[in-house]
Amino acid sequence: MLDISKFLRIRNDKLEVFVAGFSKEFSLYARKENSEKIQDKRKYRVAWICDNIKESLKYSSVNLIVLDCRMENFFTNYIARDIIQVLDLKSNQVLVLTSTDPKDVLEGYEYIIDKLADIDFAFFYTKLMERQIDWENIEIDIPIMCLATRPTVPRARLVKDIAELCKDKARLSFGNVLNFPIADKERETYSSILDPYTFPFSQNTDNKVLDHPCDMQNDVGENMFKSLVSIVNETNDFDNDAIQLSEKSFKHFAWHQIPIFNASKGHVKVIRSLGFDMFDDIIDHSYDAAPNIHIQKLKIVSVVAKFLKEYPTVNAVNNLRKSIFHRLQANNQLLYKMYKERPHEPWPYYG
Repeated sequence: MLDISKFLRIRNDKLEVFVAGFSKEFSLYARKENSEKIQDKRKYRVAWICDNIKESLKYSSVNLIVLDCRMENFFTNYIARDIIQVLDLKSNQVLVLTSTDPKDVLEGYEYIIDKLADIDFAFFYTKLMERQIDWENIEIDIPIMCLATRPTVPRARLVKDIAELCKDKARLSFGNVLNFPIADKERETYSSILDPYTFPFSQNTDNKVLDHPCDMQNDVGENMFKSLVSIVNETNDFDNDAIQLSEKSFKHFAWHQIPIFNASKGHVKVIRSLGFDMFDDIIDHSYDAAPNIHIQKLKIVSVVAKFLKEYPTVNAVNNLRKSIFHRLQANNQLLYKMYKERPHEPWPYYG
C-alpha cells in the first residue's frame, strides 16, 4: 500500500496537493499494477490523483484547492489542467503553483510561477551548509566541470566535445546512474557519440554511481568543488522552450563556481534577473540567445576554449578565483537569502 498522505495537507480552508510528488508515486503504483495493461497512463494517473483528492475532501470543509506542480517540468501543468476538468473546479476554487510558465494550458485559472521551487531540492543546500566547508581556501585542480547524469543525445555531444577540447583539464560525467531505463539502441547511440570514451563516462569525478538522480544532491565528494567553471546541463535543453530552474541552476552558486548553462533559450537571462553575478567580464553568455541548439553548443565550446586560453594553467585559474572570490561569495549570500525567504513552504524530502 502506497503512502500518499505526504502529498496532501489541509490548512484552514485549503487543501494543498503536491501533484509533482503524486505523479512520481504514480509511476511506482502503475508498475506494481502492471503498467502494460494501462492503455492511457495519463488518464489513469489523473483519475488516481483525483480519487485521493476526493477522499480527502470527504472529511473537511475546503474552499480552495492548491495544486502544487512545482519541482517538475511542463508536463505537470497538463496534469493540473486535467485534474481541474475531472473535478469540475471553478476558477475561484483552485490555485496552481508551477515551476514553469504554463502559457495557455491553464488559461482562465489563477497560477503562480515559483522560480525558487528547487532552491533546496532534496535538501542539498541545507546539508551542504551543515558541512561547513572552507570555500575561500578551496584549491582548484581541474578548471572545467561538465556533469550530465541523465543521458540525452545533445548532452552526449557536448560532453564529447568538452572532453576532446579540455583533455585532463575537465571533470566530466555522463550517464552514471543506475535504474535509469536505457534501451539497447539508445546505449549504442551514446557509445557511438562518445567514442573513444566509454558509456557511461566519468573523468576526474568522485567516481560515485548513483542509484537515482536524486542521490547526486547529497554526500558529494569535495573534489567536485575544485573546479571553477561549471557547464550546467539543465533539465530542459535548448529545444525545450519551457525555462525551468531546477536545483542545478542554484547548486553551482552554492558551490562557489561560475556557471555556463546548457539550457533553454533565455535561461541565463532569467538567472541574471534574479540578481546573480554571471561574470560577464569572464564568460561570454551570448550562447543564451543562439538561434538553434547546434550553434548554442558551438558557442559554449568556444567560450570554454577562450577561458582556457586566457587562464592556461591551474595556477592562473586559482589566482583568478582568489581575485573574484568576493563575487562568488556574494552569489552564495544571495542564494542563502532566497533560501531563507521562500514565499512557498517546501514539501517533505523534496525541499
